Amino acid sequence: MIRMYHRLTSMSDDRLIKQVFLSDLKLTQNNRISSRWSREVKDILYRNSLTNAFSLNPFNLKLITKTLQDSLTLKNLSRLHAGSIKSAKLITYVHVSGDSGVKTYLVKPLFYIQRKYMAKLRLGIFPLRIKSCRYERPQLKA
Repeated sequence: MIRMYHRLTSMSDDRLIKQVFLSDLKLTQNNRISSRWSREVKDILYRNSLTNAFSLNPFNLKLITKTLQDSLTLKNLSRLHAGSIKSAKLITYVHVSGDSGVKTYLVKPLFYIQRKYMAKLRLGIFPLRIKSCRYERPQLKA
């Protein structure tokens, strides 16, 4: 949404989509209709202390997206930590692991199949040969 908002603010005024955006923004500013797209963008930026980015002037997209990503990650981690402290099942995990943050293997740029195998390994459902052969009958020599 932030990228699209930046693209719309950078666009020339003679484009049709820019005219639609400006009318949406005008309705948002007049508070006639509160459930508008530009209102959602404004709320996202205001909730994350980025009020200066909500203007018709183009802004530094990389800086704003990085700041927004850091803010949302911090809020998500604090919500995750608060939720894990309240849960009886997860409180032991938090005490044993020492943190409730996102594990490093989850944020690495891995291919889908690598993430799949990593998740199966962590969940204990990866078909390791030592586990799958445990229940087989040994073959007897005739």
